[in-house]
Amino acid sequence: MTRSNVHIYPSVFKYESRMLKETQSILDANLCDKVIILASYADELPEVEAIDGNRTVVRLRLFFSRFPKNLVTESFKFTELMIRSLWALRRVRVTHVNAHSLSVLPTAVLFRLFKRARVIYDAHELETERWGLTGARKRVSKLMERTLMPFVSTIVVVGPSIANWYRQHYPGKPVFVVRNIPHIASQRSQDPTVLRKHIGVSDSVILLIYQGLFAEGRGIAMMLAALRNTENANVHCVFMGNGPLEPAIAQEAEQARNVHLIPPVAPDEVLAYSCGADVGLCMIEDCCLSYHLSLPNKFFEYISAGLPLIISPCPDQEEIVAACGNGWIVSESESGLTEFLDQLTREELQGKKIAASKSRSRFDWDKDARKYVKIFQ
Repeated sequence: MTRSNVHIYPSVFKYESRMLKETQSILDANLCDKVIILASYADELPEVEAIDGNRTVVRLRLFFSRFPKNLVTESFKFTELMIRSLWALRRVRVTHVNAHSLSVLPTAVLFRLFKRARVIYDAHELETERWGLTGARKRVSKLMERTLMPFVSTIVVVGPSIANWYRQHYPGKPVFVVRNIPHIASQRSQDPTVLRKHIGVSDSVILLIYQGLFAEGRGIAMMLAALRNTENANVHCVFMGNGPLEPAIAQEAEQARNVHLIPPVAPDEVLAYSCGADVGLCMIEDCCLSYHLSLPNKFFEYISAGLPLIISPCPDQEEIVAACGNGWIVSESESGLTEFLDQLTREELQGKKIAASKSRSRFDWDKDARKYVKIFQ
């Protein structure tokens, strides 16, 4: 009988590179026959979409998704998700189920109870210490995680500091660190001229790049202010992605000569674009414990593209930058970033580029994939 690995994702599935890498690694290791990704429905996307011959995305239409978010409507939404998920896969043999957030962990546990599937808590961040999670919602989240943890076989996290947190709070539970590193072999060939041609800047410009989600807590307002105030006329920045803060970036791009905005690209094209920049921006704000301990995918995407990094003080990121010498640690403030940009020179940048180029080979998905597939064996 066909062995299926189910991944439950709490949002709309489009370019989720981590899930694409994970599922391909499982299939390559012959640890399952089919992968089914359960995600939220969106009008512009099909309800059922084949990624390839072995992977399928099933987007679930949830009635309660149309209501404003609060504890009551979210409770109904989670209940509906559990019922619809089990019904959609009622005839499928599920051997492993990955919950890609705390919000979908109850659904994964139902697959454990009804289908005897092993539950993998595939946390993309420190789930109960997320930005914006406060008050009753935070208390409910912590209670839910503690209650469901006995049903979890393995916890997978993105960095060592978050792994230590889970080990301290759930002693004895296996915790694996699987970093969100690009799979270089799957990327299209890198052409450093693509990005600059796209936005129309010359090689003499020191080009910074921010790629990923345009959302609060990512330092975007700070970056825009620093770019607006810097006296270094040679510094430009391109924002590649989308999200709630896109209108603010678009407005700045219209008014400022040194700010550029382009839409997100497919996962296998990310490095082809980003390698055309000079520096990668990863200024995560210290607004919650999850962000402080973060090791985001853009951090490794910049490394894979051979870019030096500008980071804010986050311990796991600091450790790598200090070891590799491939970037700068800048205080998390508008004035700190502005002062840094004012003093950034092409000569200083060249030295960091050499270190950044050497560090590329230290980080590739294949190394972490070998750890990941052991969870399923």
